Amino acid sequence: MNMNKITIITLFFSFLQQGIITANSDENNPKDTTVAQYHEKLALKSINTNQDSARIHFRIAGKIYSDLGDKSKLANLDKLLGISYAMQGNIDSAVFYMEKSLEYFKSINDSLRIAFSYNNIGLMYTNNGRYKKGMEYLILSLKIKRKLQNQYEDRILKIGTTQINIGISFHYLQNFNKAKEYYYKARETCEAENDSNSLFKIDIQIASLYYDMKSYDKAQVLYEKLLKSEKKNKNVYLRAKIHNNYGSVLIANKEYNKAEIILKKAYELNKSLNNYSSMVKNLNNLAEIYVEAKDYKKALTIVEKSYKISKENDYLVSEKHATEVLADLYSRTKDFKNAYKYLKNANVIADTLFGIEKNKITLELETKYKTKEQKQAIALQKLKIEKITLFWVVSLIVMLLILVLTFILIRLNTQKAKINQLLEHKNEELKTLIATKDKFFALISHDLKNPLSAFGAIAEQLDQYFDDINPQEIHEYINELNVSAKQINSLLLNLLHWAAIQNNRIKFQAAQVNLSELVDNNISLLKNNADMKNLSIKNNVPENCIALSDLELMNIVVRNLLSNAIKYTDEGGFITIDAEKNADNIQLSIADTGIGIDAEDIPKLFRIDVDTKTIGNSVEKGTGLGLILVKEMLDKCNSTIKVESEKGKGSKFIINLPKGSINNE
Repeated sequence: MNMNKITIITLFFSFLQQGIITANSDENNPKDTTVAQYHEKLALKSINTNQDSARIHFRIAGKIYSDLGDKSKLANLDKLLGISYAMQGNIDSAVFYMEKSLEYFKSINDSLRIAFSYNNIGLMYTNNGRYKKGMEYLILSLKIKRKLQNQYEDRILKIGTTQINIGISFHYLQNFNKAKEYYYKARETCEAENDSNSLFKIDIQIASLYYDMKSYDKAQVLYEKLLKSEKKNKNVYLRAKIHNNYGSVLIANKEYNKAEIILKKAYELNKSLNNYSSMVKNLNNLAEIYVEAKDYKKALTIVEKSYKISKENDYLVSEKHATEVLADLYSRTKDFKNAYKYLKNANVIADTLFGIEKNKITLELETKYKTKEQKQAIALQKLKIEKITLFWVVSLIVMLLILVLTFILIRLNTQKAKINQLLEHKNEELKTLIATKDKFFALISHDLKNPLSAFGAIAEQLDQYFDDINPQEIHEYINELNVSAKQINSLLLNLLHWAAIQNNRIKFQAAQVNLSELVDNNISLLKNNADMKNLSIKNNVPENCIALSDLELMNIVVRNLLSNAIKYTDEGGFITIDAEKNADNIQLSIADTGIGIDAEDIPKLFRIDVDTKTIGNSVEKGTGLGLILVKEMLDKCNSTIKVESEKGKGSKFIINLPKGSINNE
């Protein structure tokens, strides 16, 4: 059972118990306030069943309160928006709105609502895997609430809620004894507060704890008790959660028929709430039941639905799990083509997840390093001040000596500063060179890995299942081997050209280059690649359009740009090559109807120190060496390149070339 998905449902209950500000009448403009209150009430009515509708009403109310300058009500709406996003599992958006609300409560020193905000943000960080930060917020919330016990009644403070959330944090960290301790502390507190809703929630958490402790019988008894009383609770999220977890317990106890019924009910409840993350979990559990029963057809149908939902909602971890399961199921049914397809997809998703995790770790390390540097700088500054103070005290006694020493020290410090500045400059240059080298080798190894992995995977499939594979499938495998070989060959050619440029072995040899013929030749070379994707390539360059350039270098430039256009254009798309003559130059453009590029990513295209795997969302990603090679070769040809692109509408690469002497307009 996935604890991350178990406790997200708990968020909504925590929020609603944490002192939501109700709309009051506004003396300045009662008419506008009444409209805002109306939308706020509609939002609260639909928040359990339709978050999209709830957020629309919250934002309408927020616009009215903003026009009225009512920051208090705006802060409350930010909190409610955070609740809505949390209920759909969008923790980043939930934290964003809750922290906006927290800043306002801090500005007016509202300790009670600061404590509530710390509680909610802490639980969200915990759900997002940032356990240490989440625990810090929760403990802050508990401390503030304890200080406020003399000012507020227990039923308002809801100390038990924060104790539950601390228990959840320990549960995440698999410190089951501590989790159990805080759950039972919370139970005592909630019983004293006569908080039946929270007691119901605690029992759900204790049941999930028993499951994770592998005490399945205890968990089953508690869930069956909760199921009997869940009809009294109108909170659909809690009902869905009970069915989710009870289904997992029944699977663990091998009661598959009963589990199937419960999980189907859980799926319908989650579907009514648009809770896609829990729907995926339900489908995966159902698939597990069908695999156990060796009903692979049903399992495939269920997992394909899980894969579709995960892909549509960008749940990368769930999408990777679904592709791995699909690969296994297709392999079991001897559909090796689909097995290989999903195995390859799983590898691509794994690479993406690795890149995200790597960036996250890098950011955390950089933050820690900068914090350490700042502390050292402050300590150094403090030490300098102490030395200067001591120096001036002594200077009153021996003024003449100090003047001489001051002169010497100033000279020494000046020289030292110059030396340090020079060393820092050289160190920065060295760091940049090392980083560029490391990035270059990382990029090359990534592009070599994919085609080589494909070779290995296909060879293994052919070796193990050759007798079961028909000639058509063998031919398809050979085609895929051919594609991988071409990818490696293209990469190696680009590497050779790039190395030659770096070592100045390529010299610019000016010639009159017929651009129309050059484009035709390269279209012919890449025709098979374009035909495989049913792409249309049109050469609109006029005959006798002559540029003053290097024929060999321009062939490499055009070939790389055409190859990229083919790679990033969807099946059935269009690629157009045009040329426009100006007074002194010719503009050669290659445009496609592909996936396009975000505006902020365009400057990264021609830099070797940028990881191109972080650019865009296409699965067909390379090292980016081809574009770097294009830029450096155009520099050799006294030419420039620029890019125009819009995400989802295609890209256009424009080259400015010197005009040749032949000019038959």
